[in-house]
Amino acid sequence: MAKFNDNTITVFNCLKDNYDKALDYKQIAEMTGIAPKSVTGIVTGLQKKLLVERVTVEGRDQKVIQLTTEGLTFDPTAEVEVEKA
Repeated sequence: MAKFNDNTITVFNCLKDNYDKALDYKQIAEMTGIAPKSVTGIVTGLQKKLLVERVTVEGRDQKVIQLTTEGLTFDPTAEVEVEKA
């Protein structure tokens, strides 16, 4: 996986630090200081990498964002080793 930018790392770490909470986009934006629309784009990118999932929770209007099993063990700041052909 490619190295993440600072905002992506911030959102990812927010989710990891709060994995026991059901956070929606607005809450993540408030906690990180990143614009809600940017959070949405970041979450979409993390979802494409199978690190997060959007989950419907009964009684809530918005889906919440949770780390996947892979996301819980992933280190977004680790250097990526590139295989040479």
